[in-house]
Amino acid sequence: MICLEGPSAVGKTTLARHLEERFGFPRVAEVNELFAGATRDGPTWYFDRQVERHGFAAAAIQRARSTVLDGDPFQPLWYNWIYPEFGPVTDAVHYYSKAIIGGHIAFPDCYVVLAAPREALRARKDGDRTRRRGNFERHLKMIEAQRRYFTALRDHAGVAVHFIDNIQTAATAARIADLPRAAGPKSTAALQIIADWLAAQPAAEFA
Repeated sequence: MICLEGPSAVGKTTLARHLEERFGFPRVAEVNELFAGATRDGPTWYFDRQVERHGFAAAAIQRARSTVLDGDPFQPLWYNWIYPEFGPVTDAVHYYSKAIIGGHIAFPDCYVVLAAPREALRARKDGDRTRRRGNFERHLKMIEAQRRYFTALRDHAGVAVHFIDNIQTAATAARIADLPRAAGPKSTAALQIIADWLAAQPAAEFA
């Protein structure tokens, strides 16, 4: 199970679709696409949908060499760290801890965190009339904090994370398809390690 992450307009969705079409890796869309029009009912609605996405990916891997998550199912951990107004990180940790113990979610086998120059991101955003990218400029400011999170997830929690510059879709997809993959951590140990790291690190200056 591969998870694509990175800033807005970096090409996650385009790349995920290419991996599906060229390599047969089923794509699981991000929450806002997959559940477009759904009523957001209850404080855990967004968390629940992330768990569902992981379930879809886990089911699809039974019929394919790999699957691709278009966006991190654990996104509230780092997003709420960067933007605390969306809720305490401790709430996200508590939710995910229970979900992991229940066998409903686990960290992906590997993350691919995509990057591109900011000028290229702005150009891609301006050239794509099919999507509305709210708070685009604000989200550009979180690039460094997001990279710090995924570096810590790799270095401290032992989750496989690869940082790749996404310059050309086909070349990036071929590189991802050849990445080594092993099962991601299934226990809460990695979650607790990254939770402790988040609690000790400030992120507000990047947001």
